[in-house]
Amino acid sequence: MTSSGAASLTELMTRPSTRSSSSLRNSRPSARLSDLDRVHLYAHSYGGPLALEYLLTQAAGILSLTMSNSFASVPALADGWQQRLDELAPTDAQALRGPNTDPDTYAAALGEFIARFVLPFAPPEPLIRSQMNSGPEVYARMHGSSWFVPDGQWSQWDASERLAEINVPTLVVAGRRDQCVPALSEVMAQGLPNAELVTLDSAHLPFYEVPDQYLPPLADFLTRVETSSE
Repeated sequence: MTSSGAASLTELMTRPSTRSSSSLRNSRPSARLSDLDRVHLYAHSYGGPLALEYLLTQAAGILSLTMSNSFASVPALADGWQQRLDELAPTDAQALRGPNTDPDTYAAALGEFIARFVLPFAPPEPLIRSQMNSGPEVYARMHGSSWFVPDGQWSQWDASERLAEINVPTLVVAGRRDQCVPALSEVMAQGLPNAELVTLDSAHLPFYEVPDQYLPPLADFLTRVETSSE
């Protein structure tokens, strides 16, 4: 990853929010899943917990679930991050763990983490656009003030013991170099009764990094589910 690419994505992922809290409170989705009767539910990263919570409460009409580079437990996610930090240079790991690291040192260390475990090249335009409109205050409320030490409202969320309640066909995608360590995906694949696991040689964003490896298994999975539901 080029230094400019690392810096660019680091800046996007640590930038202050430009959206007001009131705009988030007042926003509404254009369509509710409950209004649809045939849904292939796709979730990536922190979208996974939201998808699992939805399926545990109101799963009517869901034909399939794809859990891509995600997790079923925030404490387990945090434990995995500590494993990834141990793979960095000690000075970078210390900078990301330390509560009083100066901003420049933290940003440089975070750039190394992102390059190894999120995306190993400069972010493409769609990713930049999504990060510019991501509503980081929602993430802060859910996850917390620190990337690596969750302390938000969902910091103790754990659905790993309830996965057996979700019986829709599920594709679980893991990345060997992902910040969401592969063990998180293995737990989901083992706990979901109707799941299959695909592990790619990728970091956290395989649809950008290895689309030729990522898209065929996804297309095959969706085709099989559609065929069996006819």
